[in-house]
Amino acid sequence: MFSKSGSLPPGDLSILPSRREVRVQIRDSETNSRCSVTKQFLSRRVVRRKPMQSVTGKVRPVPLEYASVTPYLIVDGVPRLIDFLKHTFDAEERALINDREGHVGHAEIMIGGSIVMMADSTRQYSPIPSQLYVYVEDVDHTYKRGLEAGGASEQVPTTQFYGDRTAAVKDPTGNIWWIATRIEDVPPQEMERRMKERSSTGTGSTPGQ
Repeated sequence: MFSKSGSLPPGDLSILPSRREVRVQIRDSETNSRCSVTKQFLSRRVVRRKPMQSVTGKVRPVPLEYASVTPYLIVDGVPRLIDFLKHTFDAEERALINDREGHVGHAEIMIGGSIVMMADSTRQYSPIPSQLYVYVEDVDHTYKRGLEAGGASEQVPTTQFYGDRTAAVKDPTGNIWWIATRIEDVPPQEMERRMKERSSTGTGSTPGQ
C-alpha cells in the first residue's frame, strides 16, 4: 500500500477523511462528551434535591404524630395546666405561643404517644371543663402524682368490671382526668354477663362506677 518512500500512492488518497469530515467527527466527539458530563451532573442534582414530602409526593392529610381526633382544651391558665400534666403524666411540652396580651394563644403537649392542644380562655372562648381518659402503666402511682401536683381526687383507684383499674383527678383548671391501667382482657360473653349483673343491681355505667 505504501511506496518505498513511505508516502501513500496517489490512487489511495480517497481513504483519508476530508477536512470537513474531520471537523464533524471532532464536533460530534465534543458533543457526546458534553452530553455525557451533563447527564452525570443532572443525575447528581436529582439525587440531591429529593422532595420533602411523602413517598407519593403528596402532603399528608393527617400529619405525623397527630391522631385523627385530638383534644383541644380551653382553660383559664394554660401554664398551670401544663405544670400539672408534666408532674402527673411526664408530659412533654411541644409548643407554646403567646398572643399580644401575654395569654397563651396555642399550646401543645404530648402524653405518651398522644398530643393534647390547649389555649387560654378569652372573651370569645370561655373555659370549658372537659374529661379525658388516659391509659398509664401504673394507675395507683399516677393518681398519687396527680394529687401531689395540686389535683383534687374525683375517684380513688378502683378495679372495674370491664378490665380496667381506674382513678380520677380534677386538675387546677377544672378538667377531670380519668387514669386507667388495663389489668384484665374480658371476653365479650363475660363482659355481657357482667353488664347484665350490674344492671340488675342498679349500678351506673360511668367510667368510675
